[in-house]
Amino acid sequence: MIRPSTSVDIVDGDHVLKAGRRLLWRVARTLGNAGARWSWNDQFRNGYWGGLQYRRRTVVSLVEQLAGGGDIVEFGCGEGWLIGAVDPGVYRTYVGVDLSPVAIDVATRRARQAGLVKCRFEVGRFEHWSGGPDPSLIIMDESLYYLKPRRQRRLLRRCLDRLDSSCRMVVTVHSATRHRSTLEACRRAAVVEREVHDLERVILTLRARNEFSLREKAQATVATVRRVHRRRLGARTTVT
Repeated sequence: MIRPSTSVDIVDGDHVLKAGRRLLWRVARTLGNAGARWSWNDQFRNGYWGGLQYRRRTVVSLVEQLAGGGDIVEFGCGEGWLIGAVDPGVYRTYVGVDLSPVAIDVATRRARQAGLVKCRFEVGRFEHWSGGPDPSLIIMDESLYYLKPRRQRRLLRRCLDRLDSSCRMVVTVHSATRHRSTLEACRRAAVVEREVHDLERVILTLRARNEFSLREKAQATVATVRRVHRRRLGARTTVT
C-alpha cells in the first residue's frame, strides 16, 4: 500500500533539493570565473540572499560611524542591501563590487529608485581590485572567506596599503568556527581596533599595521621632491 505524502515528507524533500542546489553552487565556484559567475547569478535569481535586507543594525551603525564623510568601497556588495540601509549623508561616494551581473543590476535599480545618486555598482572580482579614489572605508561583509587563503592575504595587504592612518576596514563572518582561518588572516595582516561577537557572528574593525601606509608614504615622497625642486630653483635664482 502506498503511503500518502505528509508535510514532513515535503519538508524533507525541499531540504534535500536546497542542499543539492547549494552543493552545485559550491562545485561551480571551483570551475573558474565562468562557473563562479553562474553560481552567484543562480543564487541571486533564486532569492537565496534575499534575507540580507533584514541585516542586523550593528553593521549599518558601524559603517555610519566609520565612513567619515569619505569614499566607501564594498567588496561582495550583492544587491546593495547594506548601503541602502546606511544614511547617505555620512559618505561622499560609494562603489559596490560583485561578481554577479544579476546582483549588480538589482543593486543599480534599487539605488536609482531610492535616489542614491552617490552610489555606483560594478561587476568584477574584488581580488582583482586595482583601486580607485583612496577610500576612507573598505567593507567585506560576508565575502572575504570565499577567497582562498593566499588570495585573502593578498587582498588584505592591497587594501590596507591604500588606507591612511584615519581610515578603516570592516570584515564580517557569520561563523567564527567555520571561518577561523579568515579571522586569523585579518588579525595577522592588520591591527584589530574592535572585535564584536554576536553568537557565532564576528565583526572586525581593522586599520593598517604600519605607522605609515603606502598612500601616506607616496604623499610624503611627493612633498619631499617638491621641496627639493623649490630649493634648487631658489639656488639657481640666487646664482643668476
